[in-house]
Amino acid sequence: MPIYKSVIYLATMILRQIPSTSEMIPVIGLGTWQSFDVNPSSDLKPLKKILSTMREAGAKLIDSSPMYGKSEEIVGSLTEDDVNNSFFYATKVWTRGK
Repeated sequence: MPIYKSVIYLATMILRQIPSTSEMIPVIGLGTWQSFDVNPSSDLKPLKKILSTMREAGAKLIDSSPMYGKSEEIVGSLTEDDVNNSFFYATKVWTRGK
């Protein structure tokens, strides 16, 4: 059994509620800034494995931003065929000068 599965059974994931929807999400997630900002034609298997491992471990929060280059595109392409997509995608929205 992989070590992360052993640890999962010993720990309880800390969750927080989104007030507007009551959905519970983990307080810790996967940041995609540098790790997923890759060329779409490169080998994406290691990144797909990261997402699979997250799912198996019960993690679901993926943090991204349009400022992170190709990361949103890559995460989207790696999860688009997942029928049981249980990930929660967080992105940043900003306005200049406000």
